[in-house]
Amino acid sequence: TIEILYGLRDRYEKHHKLIITDENFGNAQPILAVSKENVIAYFKKNNKDIQIVSGFIASNKKGETTTLGRHGSNYTAALIANYLDAEELQNYTHVSGIYTANPDMVADAKKIEQLSFSEANELANFGATILHAKTIIPLLEKNINLRILNTFNKKDKGTLITSTSSVKGIKSISTTDNVALLNFEGRGLLGKVGVDARIFRVLSDKNISVSIISQGSSERGIGLMLWVEYNIDQVGKNFRIEGDWPGEVMGKQKDGSDKDYHLYQPHDVFNVDENGWLVYCGKDG
Repeated sequence: TIEILYGLRDRYEKHHKLIITDENFGNAQPILAVSKENVIAYFKKNNKDIQIVSGFIASNKKGETTTLGRHGSNYTAALIANYLDAEELQNYTHVSGIYTANPDMVADAKKIEQLSFSEANELANFGATILHAKTIIPLLEKNINLRILNTFNKKDKGTLITSTSSVKGIKSISTTDNVALLNFEGRGLLGKVGVDARIFRVLSDKNISVSIISQGSSERGIGLMLWVEYNIDQVGKNFRIEGDWPGEVMGKQKDGSDKDYHLYQPHDVFNVDENGWLVYCGKDG
């Protein structure tokens, strides 16, 4: 038993260093070329035994431990499947696949036999907890099928995710309530070039991803849906007139002045943090 445990420990240390990432601890991003080289070399050398690879945990170039963030274990599996040109990635979880709605909320939800990567990606973006969008990307690049299976029901075939959709129509309804609305309104935004770019520059500088964008043809306002984890109250303050709007959002003129400030300022910037969305996923064509 001791020999087996030591053997597993040795394997763990090697697997821990297969995926090499940047130094963004907690949500590290893989350095793809180096990671691919490591994975291919390791599995070519160790092709006679079944390999048990720990997901989620990786290393940076200094050998320090990093983690891949939310759904990092599934992401690790998808990366390895990509590097090894696998035919199918099987993801075992606590349910028998993806359903037409959340079974915890809809009692008669039905399991979906097959989805396209596009449909699965939309569900992953809009509330489906089984998948994460970043898990799908490495599989989509190599057209590798993904099958969602139930750890506790070996006979169930789960949900198969492929490059094509099996049937037309609405497949699933997804909902989430941990989102907030950040809205800009004002006549000063009308017809002004570059306002949207400056808004998104600030969000990017703060590492904030926007899920949904809505803007009317009048250009008098723009609405953004963000995850509440970004602390929307603080984000909103960065855009208010009495806050950092001129310096941080609008930027400076070449001469260092803020002379275009009065042209761009919105008359209102507000956020509502008690929002949710309901998404219908499917394809008619």
